[in-house]
Amino acid sequence: MLVAGCAITIVIVYIIRSKGSNKHKNSGEQAMSFFSGNRHPDEGIESENLYWGFFKSLEGYYEFMKKMHSGIVNDYVFWLVLLAVVMLAAMALGGIL
Repeated sequence: MLVAGCAITIVIVYIIRSKGSNKHKNSGEQAMSFFSGNRHPDEGIESENLYWGFFKSLEGYYEFMKKMHSGIVNDYVFWLVLLAVVMLAAMALGGIL
């Protein structure tokens, strides 16, 4: 069953890929990276500037997460284990009910 699913997926991907255009040039404007419609500057770009809109829209979430951030690995492991236990309990109860 798994092999058949993989084979079907490969065939579908091949069909979609074969519909693509071979006219892409590896030089000139087509080879330049997309930078929001602007020319890419030579110096490095910080992610803070590149993803400004993304961070601005989620500012409330990030402020909340910064308050919870302790920097201690044990805290993160605790939350990971707790989340795994809750998910396993939900799956077990979902199978019973």
